[in-house]
Amino acid sequence: MGPPIPSRNFEQHSPITTILRQICESYPESSCLRELLQNADDAQASEIEYVLDTGTYDDSPLIHPGLQAYHGPALLVKNNRVFTDADFTSLTSIGDSKKRDDPASTGKYGQGFNSCFHWTDGPWILSRKYLLLLDPHREWSTDGGGPTYDILEDDSVEIQNHLKTFHRTDVNTSQAVNATVIRIPLRTESQAEKSKIVNRQATIQEITKALHDLGQEIREGGMLFLRYVRKVTVKIDSTVLWAASTAGATEDDTRAMQSIPAAFSDMYAGVSDGRQAADVSKSFHVNVAYVEGSTSSDHRFLLQHKMSTSSGDNALDTWSRKRKLFPWVAIAAPLDHELSSGRLFSCLRLPIETGHPVHIHGLFSIVPDRGRLSSSGQNSRDMGSQWNHFMFKKCVVAAWIEMLLARRHLAWRQDFFKLWPSLNLSHTGELWSCLDDYVLDQLIAENVSVWNTSHDCVAFSYGYFVPEGEITQLYGSAFRAIQLPLVSLGLPMYQKLLHRASGLSEEVRSLSPKFLRMFLKANHQLQQFKILLAALATVLRSGLCRQCSRHGTAVSN
Repeated sequence: MGPPIPSRNFEQHSPITTILRQICESYPESSCLRELLQNADDAQASEIEYVLDTGTYDDSPLIHPGLQAYHGPALLVKNNRVFTDADFTSLTSIGDSKKRDDPASTGKYGQGFNSCFHWTDGPWILSRKYLLLLDPHREWSTDGGGPTYDILEDDSVEIQNHLKTFHRTDVNTSQAVNATVIRIPLRTESQAEKSKIVNRQATIQEITKALHDLGQEIREGGMLFLRYVRKVTVKIDSTVLWAASTAGATEDDTRAMQSIPAAFSDMYAGVSDGRQAADVSKSFHVNVAYVEGSTSSDHRFLLQHKMSTSSGDNALDTWSRKRKLFPWVAIAAPLDHELSSGRLFSCLRLPIETGHPVHIHGLFSIVPDRGRLSSSGQNSRDMGSQWNHFMFKKCVVAAWIEMLLARRHLAWRQDFFKLWPSLNLSHTGELWSCLDDYVLDQLIAENVSVWNTSHDCVAFSYGYFVPEGEITQLYGSAFRAIQLPLVSLGLPMYQKLLHRASGLSEEVRSLSPKFLRMFLKANHQLQQFKILLAALATVLRSGLCRQCSRHGTAVSN
């Protein structure tokens, strides 16, 4: 006898439209432009162009009469890399993209492209000699919902009429297209009424606003942590709405900037010649240019990248690598302007303000819609929370300190303490709100020479610390004349330093007659400075004692 024969079969399956609807419910519609930018960066494109084509194309015949509804206004997104066979194949496996197994790409979920279904029921892709017309509703296609045409072999009038809708991107369709153009026909009102993905019309006004919002994001540093994309252009029809670009400030900066992708691949995708990857630290200056209409801006940032090989926890490393989370962080410090509030980035900007004076990038554990960090603000001990704790307390702190070291030759003349973490005396529970404590602790423990004086940056053990006030205002020039390594701090920072040093059992060397006398003996001819010493001792004994007594610190004679 053979095996039993089932009487009925209830195979589990899910229509493609249901899966796409669930993706759109997980990704906010505002993420679409950002996800396409991330895809271009993963494809190693250096340029991306968004074009909102407001026109309607009435040419006929078409491949199918139902496609006339897709010949109205559309958003076209072009980058200067081709769509490979692997990319086409990847589209057929929603949620199981090849990106999952590609350490060199930073996209984690393989679903970003499908966020464009917020605005369309059928995107098109043109690249090389292929034109792909997606039809998830199976309204007109008969061969699986993704018919692809060879535009070089098939020169039919139907194909040519469809290619006319790409003309705003200036691609030459008479030959192989050495680029990728994604066309997103805007969902019409009639399509919205019957759509099983998103039952809402997409309008020209909506897309225009999204393009303006992207411009604001880019203007605030949205391209700083991309590995390849260096130029973004946005047009409405043939009119440039805005354009942005990033470039190294010097040739050396450009070379350092261009070395980041190779360093990332060597570190996390394996070194081809068998060498053991070592930790990477790179700093360079980047100019961000932005033009919108008749206005333009050009800002300079100091970028400090830090890549580490391991978290030091095997279980955490295994968990993170499966999710393509690596110990790569970067700090972007503005040099010619001040940020209203620094933000968190994971390659692209997250909707999280930190209150710090710099932007912070890291491959953090974040929720799929990129709205928040995993277990953000909670005391959860899940792996995502542990990873983020490691990233902030170890990696971000290390990168921040290396940024301060890279800037130390100018900091004492230009920056002073404006690029240091913002003081947060209350701490909100969010990981970034503790960075002031983490960085100060490390600077004290490692005795790092980044404390600003009037003539140099010194280590914690070498400086004399005093709160800003009467003494520094009246006698600062005398201290500078003898090159006293005096570190003058605002009162909140001075109090914070006293507190953190006490917790580490370290003594803060406050300015006093005793320490001043020791300094003069060790560094100068005492006879030459005896008059100055006597005067300063009198002042310090009176003025500094009054000043420090208000702050709860003792002054030695």
